[in-house]
Amino acid sequence: MYDFSIGVLLESFRSDIPTALKKASSLGVQGIQVYATKGELSPEKMSHAKRREFLQMVKDHGLVISALCGDLGHGFGDKEKNPELI
Repeated sequence: MYDFSIGVLLESFRSDIPTALKKASSLGVQGIQVYATKGELSPEKMSHAKRREFLQMVKDHGLVISALCGDLGHGFGDKEKNPELI
């Protein structure tokens, strides 16, 4: 059986990343889910150094990245479109 971390969507805290990580950690969750297609953590805004810095912040709060949201703004409800979206 796989050991999945329970996580919260980081953006649900509606705050900057350091504050959101602190709040997530204080709730006692194991991990976080982040949007990987928009916002502060989108690929065009994340240099190699920023990715390392973010990962270190996550680890410093005792968290893991349990999931990435990569629905590209379309969702995955239409299985006919999913192969193209993925």
